[in-house]
Amino acid sequence: MYNSRSYLIAYVGAAMALTLGACSNDDSVNDPSSPSTHTRTAQHYPSLVSVGKPFVLTDAQQAGVTANNAFALDILGHILDDAPTGSSTVFSPISLTIALAFAADGAEGDTRSEIIQTLGLDDSEPDGVNKLCATIMQSTLHADTAVRFNIANAFFLNSLHGFNMLPDYVHRLHGYYDADIEALDFRDKLSLGHINAWCERQTDGMIPSVLSELKPEVVAYLLNATYMEARWGSPFKEDLTEDAPFYAEGGQMLRSVKMMQQVNDFPYLATDTYQAIRLNYTSSTSPFGMTVVLPREGHTVADVLNSLKVSDLDAVVKASYTLTDLQLPRFTTDVRTELIDILQTMGIHEAFDSDNARFTRMVDAQLFISQIFQKARIEVTENSTKAAAVTVIGLETTAGPFEEPQVVTFHANRPFLYFITERTTGTIYFMGSYYGN
Repeated sequence: MYNSRSYLIAYVGAAMALTLGACSNDDSVNDPSSPSTHTRTAQHYPSLVSVGKPFVLTDAQQAGVTANNAFALDILGHILDDAPTGSSTVFSPISLTIALAFAADGAEGDTRSEIIQTLGLDDSEPDGVNKLCATIMQSTLHADTAVRFNIANAFFLNSLHGFNMLPDYVHRLHGYYDADIEALDFRDKLSLGHINAWCERQTDGMIPSVLSELKPEVVAYLLNATYMEARWGSPFKEDLTEDAPFYAEGGQMLRSVKMMQQVNDFPYLATDTYQAIRLNYTSSTSPFGMTVVLPREGHTVADVLNSLKVSDLDAVVKASYTLTDLQLPRFTTDVRTELIDILQTMGIHEAFDSDNARFTRMVDAQLFISQIFQKARIEVTENSTKAAAVTVIGLETTAGPFEEPQVVTFHANRPFLYFITERTTGTIYFMGSYYGN
């Protein structure tokens, strides 16, 4: 009989490199390149033999990744605390990390340091955070060419305010984050569709929209989109999937789910409080995979997460292969997570303070973060995993309430005069009147 219980799933593809090998120190990730004007879409790679370049990080970068993974586990605890009891969750810590990193790149003082320290990153080296993010983004795309990955960034400036982006910030966004940068009229409904279309394109349709309206008081939206699709190294056979009961943490049956199953060798680790298994993508040599942590009966997901460390997840990846009778639900989860309260609890305060925030390296105005949330989706099937997330950061000006420019009416629907002139001298070249004929 099936005894399915709640799972704690650590989705490594969306985390900040829980197991990193090596990638070459390419100058292209150390210095900003010339601004690019292209718009990228999700990378499509054929699902063939995995051939890729391993990750290589400096010791300081690896320490930052490890600390950032601790941040990821911490924020997952806050997300579970805020979620309705028994609600499934999905979240991309790498998407949030990159979005906050390039927001922090436009900040200084405590506004910047609170963000960087909360993320667990090292800000001692000039552009060190930018270099780490660039390395992770570029290396992810090439670590396993049989896995489809896309990590994209965008900065949409509200042209209504008349603010200008600072050239150095534009240069860094292009060079380190390959960001799409555009000025849009937020009153125009086409601008809303344009931003949502960007999200849909970058996530291969998994997140078709993130905003229902563009608020005129918002000066800019910063977005990160993270998308992946990977086939299992050991797929499940569809004809073995069957309806099976899924139980609550208290032991009572909740519902019937589509349960996938197979018997195979997997990295497996067990403790007194949980069992854990590693499901590799594409092949046993792929750096990407899903670690599934199953609390033992009598323990809850919250119990396990409260004591789970980054080293525990690393241990599962390195665990010995064990013949395993595996049963895993086929599932889809969609979640929108509001993040201001959570991030304030975790130590970011000044960035949200309209009086004291110092985003002074971004545009020629004082800004603060007025909105931050993430929409995420995951689909787990017999053949593959697809997952996507978009993190949205909205910034407003600290200069006071935004007053939308008054629009005057000029409808030339009656006779009028016209003059064609040269501006500096006033010379009139042509003139006339129009009566509709």
